[in-house]
Amino acid sequence: MQAVLIGVCCVCISILGCAHDNLKPAEHAGTESYRLEAGDLDRLKQLAQSGNPDAAERVAGYYIFYKGDSRGGLKWLELGAKNGSQHARTTARKIRQALKEAN
Repeated sequence: MQAVLIGVCCVCISILGCAHDNLKPAEHAGTESYRLEAGDLDRLKQLAQSGNPDAAERVAGYYIFYKGDSRGGLKWLELGAKNGSQHARTTARKIRQALKEAN
């Protein structure tokens, strides 16, 4: 299970953290770079729910890397995919597959 989650994290690192507009890009130096203040998390969630795929990917990164919650991150990746992000779609598919193999 741990090896699968490490593999999922490696895939996500290559995709998540890229942000556009006024969103701050996450650096890949460690999990602390994915931390979000409560106000920032709320703002990004609102943006994601309003159709911003970059915000959805940033929230996904917070859940996957900072909180260690792949399933929670998957929810936001699926929203990013719905909002038009091919990166989110690809990453969500890989995480679903990794979670399926872990069970």
